[in-house]
Amino acid sequence: MVSQLVNAALEDRPLLRWWPFLGEAGWVLLWSVAGGAIFWRLVRPSRVLIAGGGAVCLLSLACYGLLVVPAIWVPWVPALLGGGVSGAVVGYFSYRLRV
Repeated sequence: MVSQLVNAALEDRPLLRWWPFLGEAGWVLLWSVAGGAIFWRLVRPSRVLIAGGGAVCLLSLACYGLLVVPAIWVPWVPALLGGGVSGAVVGYFSYRLRV
């Protein structure tokens, strides 16, 4: 905390900000829906793996970009877990419906 205040004073860096609860909840919900959509639309495991890896990279880049440029702290781990869990649940049920 002290380091952030010193950097803000001496190096003219912005202080970290964060979204309100509803903004963070919407962010996690967005990535949960994206994870479910990936597993629902794609059937082949290789495509799911590529799309899932791309989604993780996109989430990571979005979180890092928001942290660096406007200095906004956004939840990365809850969004990642939400997308993974919803994708696993949707993938399981879509597999069960196809069999």
